[in-house]
Amino acid sequence: MAVMPEVQLERRGALRLPWVKRVEVNRQGAVPVAVDSVNLSEAGLCVRLRETLEISSAVTLRLFAEARKPPVTCAGRVAWVVQRLDLRSRPPFLYDVGVEFVNPPGPVRRLAVRLGTSSPASSRAARAPSSSRGVESLMIRGRCYLPRLQKEGSRQGAWHLIVWVDGVPCFSRRYASEREGVAGWKQFKRAASPLAGRKVGT
Repeated sequence: MAVMPEVQLERRGALRLPWVKRVEVNRQGAVPVAVDSVNLSEAGLCVRLRETLEISSAVTLRLFAEARKPPVTCAGRVAWVVQRLDLRSRPPFLYDVGVEFVNPPGPVRRLAVRLGTSSPASSRAARAPSSSRGVESLMIRGRCYLPRLQKEGSRQGAWHLIVWVDGVPCFSRRYASEREGVAGWKQFKRAASPLAGRKVGT
């Protein structure tokens, strides 16, 4: 498994989890657009559109979270927009749009919390084994990087480094020794951020 480059300009302040559901995005004076969401957090959600939206503009969201139940309505504000040229290189282009919830009602908050506690990704993160010394968790550009370096038997390359990003494993590599694994984590940090981030909780 290799690290996939990501062109993402927003700062992630909360853990995002995959959530593919129908969402209607309604702008003042425009026809509502029905799209699928990409992920959801307690702070907001990401939707994929065929048009860009103005950053800081106000929108109204209707979340169709459960079948046979009415949608949940919530006010939102566009926080960031990323054109996904990696998904489509010719018109109509696709845009990932991050929408921040504005005073979300109880059902929206409960949905995000329920998703977080029941998600396989969050469960895997909670069960992630303890790691070696020298590989502390970091916040890099608003994202949580959780490294785990553990020994798996006595064979060659038994030290296994896995890096979880926002609760999802994104990097995996095996090393001949613990020392090489720690060095691999340091190299990963340098590649992820010139400033090497900061420790979680500081």
